[in-house]
Amino acid sequence: MTDDLAVTPHDADLTSAPAPKKFFVVSTRKLKVLFLATLGMYSIYWFYKQWEAYKDGSDFDSDAGKMWPVMRALFPMFFVFSLLRRLREEGLHHEEMVRWNTVPMASAMTALLLISQVLDRAANKSLGSPVTDMLALVILLPLLAYFLSVQDKVNLVCNDPEGAGNARFTKANYAWIALGAVLWLLVILSMLIPN
Repeated sequence: MTDDLAVTPHDADLTSAPAPKKFFVVSTRKLKVLFLATLGMYSIYWFYKQWEAYKDGSDFDSDAGKMWPVMRALFPMFFVFSLLRRLREEGLHHEEMVRWNTVPMASAMTALLLISQVLDRAANKSLGSPVTDMLALVILLPLLAYFLSVQDKVNLVCNDPEGAGNARFTKANYAWIALGAVLWLLVILSMLIPN
């Protein structure tokens, strides 16, 4: 006589399946292009989408239901530690995430975001120009490196390591790239033409 309640290997795989997607998946190629094309402004959208996905993917009885993704996107430096901690917690079914210490990365990202804000404001007021203008552009590269590293982990946790679910460029993406090209032109002209 067979036991109708026995767990088959197929059933066992289902019981150990990871939780549903709780973060914003995007390919690293698309992230690079949009981040650099928009002079880093894509990071606001990126933070918004991460927090929106987390809120939507969380239980309604948790604190996530009370989150305001817009505020967390506009003031990301206050929420980087929380975002990376939650990402790690959601990804503990991956060995790489178990070993990940989020504090150094969150500290570096927070510091770079703050420095970037200060440089942007100084450049907008022509303080220390053209040095602050150039530094504001240069700091985008290490900041992008941290975003890419975090996105790799997001994609891993969401079981889409290549970010294939969001790798294609949309019409809206192309519109942002076009706007970014205008911004780049204005930045370059402002550095070349004296006040």
